[in-house]
Amino acid sequence: MKVLKNHCRRKHIGDAFARVNAERTQWTFGAGSLQLECTLRNGRFCLSGLRNTLPAQAREYGVGSAAGEVLPLGAGGGWRLVADEIAAAADGGRTVLQVSVTLENAALRITIRARVYPGTSVIRLSAQIGNAGAAPRTICGAPFSVALFPDHDEFSLRWMAGGHAEKDQGRMFRERIAADYSRSVRATASAEFSPWLIFQRAGTPGDGLMVALDFLGQWELSVVRRNGGPVKLTAAMRYPDQLELQPGQTIEFPAITLAAFHGELDDLGVRVYDWQYLYRWDCTNPDYFARPRCATLWFYCSRNLQEQFTARLAGLNMAVEPFSEIGYEILWDDAGWSSYPGWPPDSYGSVFSNTYEGPDFARTQRYLHKKGMKWLLWFAKLPTEALLDTKVGAWGDLEWRTDSVDFGGCNGFDKDRRFRERVERFLSVHPESSFHTCSGGATYAHTFDAYRYGTYHYQSDVGRGPYTN
Repeated sequence: MKVLKNHCRRKHIGDAFARVNAERTQWTFGAGSLQLECTLRNGRFCLSGLRNTLPAQAREYGVGSAAGEVLPLGAGGGWRLVADEIAAAADGGRTVLQVSVTLENAALRITIRARVYPGTSVIRLSAQIGNAGAAPRTICGAPFSVALFPDHDEFSLRWMAGGHAEKDQGRMFRERIAADYSRSVRATASAEFSPWLIFQRAGTPGDGLMVALDFLGQWELSVVRRNGGPVKLTAAMRYPDQLELQPGQTIEFPAITLAAFHGELDDLGVRVYDWQYLYRWDCTNPDYFARPRCATLWFYCSRNLQEQFTARLAGLNMAVEPFSEIGYEILWDDAGWSSYPGWPPDSYGSVFSNTYEGPDFARTQRYLHKKGMKWLLWFAKLPTEALLDTKVGAWGDLEWRTDSVDFGGCNGFDKDRRFRERVERFLSVHPESSFHTCSGGATYAHTFDAYRYGTYHYQSDVGRGPYTN
């Protein structure tokens, strides 16, 4: 197949830049403080450079041509260039610089995209892989694998317990990366652990790199070092460890976010927050953002309609009046509003098995509008698109609060995609509505895409320990 021509060999947007060499075998891109270099050599697409330019003396984190295959997914050699492009793209309603490289290996074709965000120290990598052949192909579920830190300086590794409402929630762990070292962090979404690692150089001032995997199924981040050599980092999906790509099928792999910092972790926090406010704010609804919410009373085991339906509406006079007078702006209708399919068990768990049939909340909305208040409604699990459309159509725009969302099991990749598609469609079809993350706490909220979707984030359920204070 003839190689498509790239009409742009270099481009700048603010302090973001990208360029490709004359042979179109090496792509260099970055913003003022984080720069990457990728090389296609002997059929392998490798990370050949990763620089943090925040320190007075720039720090090289990559280890040259031996840095390993960033993409495509540990599939070995035999890849050849089909096309590449350096162009402006939109992310969060703002202009970013995007580098796209398309490679082919027999019937497999992969497009690797790097987005560089002007004015930040963040680069985001993603990949699309398709099967143009007549037979299924099995591919590895590891979207990122590199070797780091060629100068053999002392680094520590940090990771954090996730939003699962246990005693260790929010606890930061730290270990020195010794000459022989191995650490594997596994979780589902952001439940047991948050899906990121931080590498920090010892000394003052330090510097470092954050690597985050945006995946809501089961994942693993592993770090291995042998005999004082480079540090091997792998970000992978687990269960499935491999994916079967059907003929004609194309899938999108989870994105990898890289962020550089200088000094302590506070610097990283400021830089990541600035990036989110600039480029990941497009789903935030200002009519719901930063407005205090107050939850109504609710019934976890309702064995008659008086409790389950009528009491909700009857309680409006007792709740909305004082809520609005003291400054609450959103009424939070929490769990228990839906009828149970049969005779409900006398337990809290009964709220998670429901029919989504409940009161005529249009009455609630009419009352709230008179008070200038918005409305939030809790939905267990993942309601269908049609059901969400029906509820908004019948009751009016609302903030959709999730709970008990299932990302576990062997089909986590499909669950991740289905959830994203459902939320993105809801926000697109109902632009006056809002999204609210929750699932037994922040068990999926601590991912950059979830933060983007949500106007409001439920950071913890009951049962957490002291580390979140």
